[in-house]
Amino acid sequence: EKAEQAKAIAVENEDINTVINATNLLAEAYIQTGQATEAYENLKLAKRLNDSIIHLQFNEDISAMQAKFDVESKDKEIKILAQEATINDEKLGRQRLWLALLSLLVLTVGVAAFNYINRVKLNKKLQEMELRSKIAADLHDEVGSSLSSIHLLSAMAHNKEKEAGQKKLMESVSTNAKETIEKMSDIVWLIKPVENDGESL
Repeated sequence: EKAEQAKAIAVENEDINTVINATNLLAEAYIQTGQATEAYENLKLAKRLNDSIIHLQFNEDISAMQAKFDVESKDKEIKILAQEATINDEKLGRQRLWLALLSLLVLTVGVAAFNYINRVKLNKKLQEMELRSKIAADLHDEVGSSLSSIHLLSAMAHNKEKEAGQKKLMESVSTNAKETIEKMSDIVWLIKPVENDGESL
């Protein structure tokens, strides 16, 4: 009777362990009193309850293992994502470095090309100035001196000549030579590179 009361209270309070203990005691009591059917029913109930406890414990263990597995999986995913982020940062850093180097290379090539073009233009200008200086010098030295000689000789011949026709002819030659010298002087002044700016004018 005490075992039955304990079993009823345990069932009411949903205390499975106490129910199992009470049913085991009842089964043993029924065996000793020769009531095999009641003993069997109590043993069967104790076994079923014990199995359900084992099953619940198994489910709890499985749930705990699943939760642990999920946590470990999440941790691994977080680590993988962190590694991928680090790799992506390194790639981005490398790309930025290459971009900076490429920009620097393009800038260097641009500056070099600009300097080269300016140097070519400056060389052309220098060649042109040298040519103009040479032409001016040649005109001044060769043609100018020849015209000066003609002018002086015609002036000397004009002073010594007595006939009017020849005198007039020599005067005309001298005048033409003098005009040509003046025009040649203007041409030389225009051709010389340093003589065609406002300051020298």
